Amino acid sequence: MKTHALLCCLLLAVACDDTTSSKNTADEICNNQIDDDGDSFVDCDDQDCWPDAACAANNVNNINNVNNQTCDGTQDVKEFHWLDKSRSLKIYHGTVAGPALCMAPSQRLAVGALMQYDGAWGNVCSGTLVTERHVLTAAHCASDYRGNPMDPSELRFAFGDDAGSPLRTYEVLTVTVNPQYGGYNDTTGVDHAVLELDGNPMTDVGITPIPISRTSPSALIGHYVQQAGFGTTENSYNNTRLWWTPELVSGVSDADGELVVDGQGYSSVCNGDSGGPSMYLLEGNVLSVLGTVSWGDPSCVDVDRYARTDWDLDFLDDALPAFDACAGLTSDGMCDGNVARWCEGGLPRTECCDERTGPCAVVGGQARCGDRRDVCADLDFTGECVGGTATWCWGGLRHSRNCSACGTACVPSASTILGAYCE
Repeated sequence: MKTHALLCCLLLAVACDDTTSSKNTADEICNNQIDDDGDSFVDCDDQDCWPDAACAANNVNNINNVNNQTCDGTQDVKEFHWLDKSRSLKIYHGTVAGPALCMAPSQRLAVGALMQYDGAWGNVCSGTLVTERHVLTAAHCASDYRGNPMDPSELRFAFGDDAGSPLRTYEVLTVTVNPQYGGYNDTTGVDHAVLELDGNPMTDVGITPIPISRTSPSALIGHYVQQAGFGTTENSYNNTRLWWTPELVSGVSDADGELVVDGQGYSSVCNGDSGGPSMYLLEGNVLSVLGTVSWGDPSCVDVDRYARTDWDLDFLDDALPAFDACAGLTSDGMCDGNVARWCEGGLPRTECCDERTGPCAVVGGQARCGDRRDVCADLDFTGECVGGTATWCWGGLRHSRNCSACGTACVPSASTILGAYCE
């Protein structure tokens, strides 16, 4: 499978023994005007600080752009605005702040680290809890060079934001590798393995599994999908933290089961992210694993190939036991933080509540976000200037930028390309 098996082995060699990395492991303090973590960004210019209260004043009116500063970047250039090309973002250049995709806290924990022993236990690949005790990862992460499944005693699986200090680590009972993989196979879609854990993360630590997709992702070409993993960052070969990044779907192959995504030269997966998920909210609210990292460009910022789950259902349906994806979730649902979760049509549904809908609440016995308002009823993309603030509608959402606060002026424009903007 191209170079992935070699990369996995190389990562194992450095993951536990390399102490020469220049990465600063200190956390960024968001209000001291010091670059604490050594990534060249200070305080609120550092993406690690975007969720921090010290940076909460930035861009508070732009509800689809909350991770960019008020005066930073161009307006409306991407579906996921926080992939800002003007920044050197940290998977390679990702963020630890969390996903842009709507995910409940219990769902975020489903992405974990595959551990191997080399003098000490260290993370070498990534994976996702897809049933109450089964993890989906890459075949090349869980097999020897001939494609034979590794002995379960050689593997462990860790959950939590930091594999170096995990929330919970499980031993592996069984390893099932797609028999078509064979150690080297140019067919990306067979690069899957399933691990059975010795416990139940759902009941042990409250992790919600993310079901695999059974639908072709071809309709997602031109859209962004959510990636996650514990692999190499631009600063560290021995990274242990979970990073998130979006990538643009640039192609889907039915010939070899590939989901092709493009980091566009800025941010994508790297060594150690192998087996990690690509995720999307199918049907608008069904969080699903579309595929697992198989291989990609060695630059770690360009094109990556994922093994599609919908393409490999013959193997996955045999390797994974029957599982109720709703797992006790009813049609009435529940509020998981400010995320509404409920079961509908046999599938778990997820909706993040915000100022457009009001908080998650139980009304009439059902946990849902409030009634969605048409916030663009009187506004289009051309927008308007009001009191030094540019306001416009895009993607069904209302956006605002305070031009005066940025030392610029709001410029009204009838252009359907520019609309009202700050200059």
